[in-house]
Amino acid sequence: MKATSASRFGAFVIDAIIVLFVSGLIVGFLPTTKKYDIAAEKQSELIDKILSTEVELDKAYDEIYEIRYELDKESIHITLVTIIIYLAYYGTFAYYKNGQTLGKKLMRIKVEAENDSNMTFILRTAFIHGEFTALISVVGVLFLDKSAYAGLYAICSLVNFAILLISAIFCMVREDGKGLHDLLFKTSVIKE
Repeated sequence: MKATSASRFGAFVIDAIIVLFVSGLIVGFLPTTKKYDIAAEKQSELIDKILSTEVELDKAYDEIYEIRYELDKESIHITLVTIIIYLAYYGTFAYYKNGQTLGKKLMRIKVEAENDSNMTFILRTAFIHGEFTALISVVGVLFLDKSAYAGLYAICSLVNFAILLISAIFCMVREDGKGLHDLLFKTSVIKE
């Protein structure tokens, strides 16, 4: 029997909290560079200026993109560790735990794959949680200049948002409850 949209959403929220907590703990111990620290300080100051209306948002776009570029360039190692954490939790963990993450276990649902392969879970995870676009961004920040990277970053952000939105809509309106990621990777989320 298919899982309800509410149980899928509940599992999503629980898992997001777990992954954010774990990745926050691990990433918190990773070193940052001096350039990263300077860019983070600039970002904080710029946000304060925007919030206090000292600087108008539309006039700060160039500086925002420059800071974003510097932060992303100086934190590639953090991005890669975060990607690994997501893939390990949502992909590998689910594969070895019969299609369940902790959130799915608590909500009494599981992912069932037509072809019982660890790669199915990992690819499904990479697609729905934005790991593909995160990797594209890593490559982009390494090889593109600031303006080209800004465009790539914007496109990747829109693609991630669209994937999540379309998948959520599919889960709610399709009779079989399958999201876009379920259709692409031949999985179903069912009640335990």
